[in-house]
This record gives sequence, C-alpha cells and structure tokens, in this order.
Amino acid sequence: MKSISISVVMSVYNGEKAVARTIESILDQADVAFEFIIVNDGSTDQSLAIIESYAKRDERIKLSSHPNQGLTRSLITGCQQAQGEYIARQDCGDISLPGRLYTQLATLRENSDLSMLSCATEFVTPKGEHLYITRQSEDEARNGLKDLNVSQIKGPPHHGSVMFRATSYQQAGGYRKEFIVAQDIDLWTRLIEYGDHESLSKVLYRATVEKNSISSNQRALQFKTAEFIIASVKARANHLPQSLILRELERLNLASPSKVQNQRVLNSNYYYHLGSILMKTEPVAGKGYLLSAIKQNPFNWRALLKLALLLSKGD
Repeated sequence: MKSISISVVMSVYNGEKAVARTIESILDQADVAFEFIIVNDGSTDQSLAIIESYAKRDERIKLSSHPNQGLTRSLITGCQQAQGEYIARQDCGDISLPGRLYTQLATLRENSDLSMLSCATEFVTPKGEHLYITRQSEDEARNGLKDLNVSQIKGPPHHGSVMFRATSYQQAGGYRKEFIVAQDIDLWTRLIEYGDHESLSKVLYRATVEKNSISSNQRALQFKTAEFIIASVKARANHLPQSLILRELERLNLASPSKVQNQRVLNSNYYYHLGSILMKTEPVAGKGYLLSAIKQNPFNWRALLKLALLLSKGD
C-alpha cells in the first residue's frame, strides 16, 4: 500500500448544502498520496449520509462521528487519527483548488526550516460571487504571528489554507480544547516555535464567507481569547506554566453567552459586508445584498447609505 504523505482533516456540522463539493475538491487532488479524515460533529441534517456515500466509493476517506462538541474538539479528534507526514486543514464549504496539496507538499519538503505553510485565498459568497483575495508578503508570513499586540497579530490568509508538519504539530501540543474560538491562532503561535511560516502567493484555496461563521458571530470572544493566546506565548518564552491561563480561559468560555447579538442584526451586518464589497464590482448583486441587510435591520444606517450611493450612480 502506498504510504500516506498528507492527512487532510475536516470537521463537518450540518453542511449538507456544501459538503459534496468540498469532498470532491479534495478527492480530485492529483499526484499526491493522502487520506481524508472527516469528523462528523453531530450533524442533524443529511451531512453524515452524504459523507458515507463518498466513503463507500473512496477508501481514502476516513470517517468518524461523534455528538456535537464544536470545531476544536473535532479537529483534535481528526488530527489524532492522522497517519500522514503532513496535516492539511480543510473547512466544509470551501474548495481546495487543483494542485493545492501537491504544491504545498513539495514546498514543505524543499524547505526543512518551515513548520507550516499557507497559501493565498480567494473569498467568495455562498453563491460563488468573487469578493476578494488575501495573500501575505514574506515579511507578514514570517513575523505576523510574532506580534504580541492583540489588534496586530496576524495569521495565514485562512485556517483551511494551512498545511503543517505532523511532527511540529505534536511537538507544539496540537489544538487545545480550551480554545473554542481562535484555536487556529493559538496553534500557529506554537507551531512557529518549531519552524517558520511561509505563505504561497498563488491562490490555491477558495473560502466561502458564511452567514453564521464563528468569526462573524463571536468577534468579542475571539478578541478576548487573543489576549490569552498572547499571555500563553509570553509564559512559554519565560518558561512559566500555562495552566492558570488555560483555566481562566475555560471560565471565560463558560461565562460567555452563546449569542452575543440579535440574529437579525448579525444577518444584516453579514449582508452589508457582502453588499459593500460587491457594489464596486457587481452592482446588481451588491444592491441585492444591501436590500437584504436593510430588510433584516431597517436601522442599519451603513447599508442605507451605501444603497443610496449605489442608486445615485444609476445602478
């Protein structure tokens, strides 16, 4: 049996609308031996049935399923099962573009000083409309995770765009259950203690900006969690224990409300975000999203102003 070079790890929770296209984008990756570890995180829709149908046809898919525990615990489970020399992340709903795995694998093999590697990422709407591309310069990739300022620390273009050495992951201690958000930044700040980070300028990953993503719904908790990440970095640098920091973070998680804002307000802000970007390149689509933002929250003055501006141009 051909040895496994890469373990692709993905968590799925109620992703029936998009999981098939994501799975196919990985199975279509060429010239590389990989396993695709999919953790079904207690989905209540048809996600599990869809994944099982693919697993029956392709032995590279390794499926595990457990009651809903959240992204972090699912990634811990998936990475524990990984047999590859390298681990690649993949988010449900996103696409790994052709050549992603091969290119990242080749780059890591050629550069032994790297512990992790990311790539430029294209962000799109759930309908596939292009929003923007995020890429990092060499300096941003090398030093962005070393900035111990909560508002300045900067990681790779996207969590799902990253591939890292399995040995580095184990040395760093892997994902930590205490980080229910910002688990990626926490891991990355530890991975760079065992090697450098580089980010390829070529777009090899396509990420969908979803309505109910963690990054949009729990910004306040993410920002606060970043303070604990920086405290952990400083503790390690001074050879101090991190146990008190992690316990305090767990208390913060328990005290944080599950929904910090009204859902209609969140929806409105989401549609505004898409509309304000698309009004410059696809004004018809942009207008539609701005109207949706106002429908969700008639008092979203930013959406009202942007829509007025768009209409004044005759679009």
